[in-house]
Amino acid sequence: MPCDFKKIGDVTLIACSRGSSLPACSCGGRGEYLCDYPLKGSKEVQTCDRPLCRNCAKLIRKTASGSIHYCPAHQRIAEKKEAEGS
Repeated sequence: MPCDFKKIGDVTLIACSRGSSLPACSCGGRGEYLCDYPLKGSKEVQTCDRPLCRNCAKLIRKTASGSIHYCPAHQRIAEKKEAEGS
């Protein structure tokens, strides 16, 4: 049974569950976000949707409907495109 520990002042809170309903990130962390990088070709209307933990998710921007996050691989692609001026 996985447990999360959180220290608040002198108190340590322990929350245990029978497992996470969140998918795992590639680093093994809890996938709290999904990659929003737009796909091309026959999947043009879809996004990557790779599960991402807080450490791996790269915040791109906040929108009225939520936040846009990219996985590290798609973040590098986006940065390269931006540097090239595409």
